[in-house]
Amino acid sequence: MHGSFLLNRWKNRNWPAVIERVVFSLAAAFILCIPFYNGTMVNQPQKPQVLNRIEALAQAMTARQPLIGPMTQMNFGYGYGSTLFESNAAYLLPSFLRSTGMPLQRCLKVQLFVIFACMLYTSFGMASTVLKKDRITNWVTALLCASSPAVYTMLFNRSMLEDGCALVFVPSVISTLSMLSASKGKGWLKLAAEISLAFLFSPFYGAVLIGLSLLYCLLHFRSVISDKTDWIGAGLTVLLIGSLIICTEIPYRFLLSQGNWRVEGVRALLSRGVGLHDLLDVIPFSFDHMASTPGLVLLFLSWMVFRVRGKKRWKFVWECTVMGYVLVFLSTSMMPWSLFPLASFMKDPARLLPIACVLLAAGSGFVLSSYPFDPENRPYIRRSIAGLSAVMILMMINTQYHYAGEITGDYTQKQFSDDGIMMRNEDSLYNQSECGNGWYLPDSDYSWRSQKRRVRNNSSSLSFVETDGVMIADNAAEGTVVFPKIWYPGYRVVLVKDKDRIVSETEAEPGTGLVKAEIKSDVPVRVELRYETPAVFRTCRNVSAVMWILSVLLSAGIRIVLKQRRKP
Repeated sequence: MHGSFLLNRWKNRNWPAVIERVVFSLAAAFILCIPFYNGTMVNQPQKPQVLNRIEALAQAMTARQPLIGPMTQMNFGYGYGSTLFESNAAYLLPSFLRSTGMPLQRCLKVQLFVIFACMLYTSFGMASTVLKKDRITNWVTALLCASSPAVYTMLFNRSMLEDGCALVFVPSVISTLSMLSASKGKGWLKLAAEISLAFLFSPFYGAVLIGLSLLYCLLHFRSVISDKTDWIGAGLTVLLIGSLIICTEIPYRFLLSQGNWRVEGVRALLSRGVGLHDLLDVIPFSFDHMASTPGLVLLFLSWMVFRVRGKKRWKFVWECTVMGYVLVFLSTSMMPWSLFPLASFMKDPARLLPIACVLLAAGSGFVLSSYPFDPENRPYIRRSIAGLSAVMILMMINTQYHYAGEITGDYTQKQFSDDGIMMRNEDSLYNQSECGNGWYLPDSDYSWRSQKRRVRNNSSSLSFVETDGVMIADNAAEGTVVFPKIWYPGYRVVLVKDKDRIVSETEAEPGTGLVKAEIKSDVPVRVELRYETPAVFRTCRNVSAVMWILSVLLSAGIRIVLKQRRKP
């Protein structure tokens, strides 16, 4: 019965419209990726770290190491645990391509192209659902979403893959919210799935979408909760999203309690924030290439939505526009983030701008399609607005295509790890290329760059070899062994004595944060340092998968029962 239901939905789908969206998304993404066709990429502080992380994850895949664990090759071989604190989902595709032998830079370019294409596809769907206007309006709205300065430069300059992948689901969430009150409860599970996927890529973006969805449901409580089935759908949504949040927070809090890492960039957060001059920036080659602004088109065109009162769907678009402007304000230096103790996990308030761009694009598209321009001048006004948008997009593409600091296809991983080449600063406070701004490192003054890597056994040094993430040292005497790896929960030391293998627990060495283990043996033994994903990660992952399956099965069962009840 359920199979026939799916088959009917497959047959009844408007496939010409789907094909149109796919062709448009691929063609527009091809145009937006023009800066890549000269074989170079913009060299910004985060780009080398992203490339290093792709390379490290690809090596972990090849060696069949845990993907949720320290990237052993990063931070000059001392390892870096960013994958323990951040999602790896956005890096799986480029890392897999890299493990098959594709050039490293090309792997990143493919991932960015996929993000752009998916962003255009979901934005086109949002325009079709929310605006329900002509094809040109849908095209322009989708382009305003994907090519706004904040989104465009977030991907090309900063290569923020996590936020870029999560942003793909923002237009889908907006579409689902617009349909929720009229869908008789059918959109709840879809909303949960979209927010959950965004949360898996970027917990910060997922949290923002949860807040926006809750605000919308509170404003329209009577319309979104009008039937018993709505209550069931809402319960399933809470069940699914809540399980994913808990399963993400538990391991994170576990790690926070197990070590002393730099995970709160309070000082960095307080020194950031978008200024008014950044929001109005349109000059090529200015700071960060207009990354800190939605662009003049979105900022001013969406403002005109307040003068289109009375049109169908105006209220929802008006609410989206207001939320967009609120997020723009929250990203500025006028917002006193220092009063909020947990705000430091945001890292940079400007991360709110891409979401604001999607919300403002909905308002701008509505203005293009519904504003009461003078009938005689309407075609010329719309062409002028579209032309201005095209000029702004071409300006951005041009500034990205001709950039002073470039990464070519000839750059090697060793060069990416050299701050003197990548950052023009060999004395930076942290190893910017390999571990960003020092997040997720032990809170110590240990110099990873200058210290020679060695295995210390009491007062002597042991020779060691490292293969596929396993570090082996022979002739270790009884006492303390310190390995040249940053300690994270999950490291185990195996003592090999004759045919016996004894597992020994590890801890962080005070002052350095390196892996430390106490061994007891009356004769010299071989010691092997290995990493295993902590049980709390495996448990939470399994619980999350079970909750997903239960939610889907319950939703499918409820739909079948309701369909049978409606039959005469």
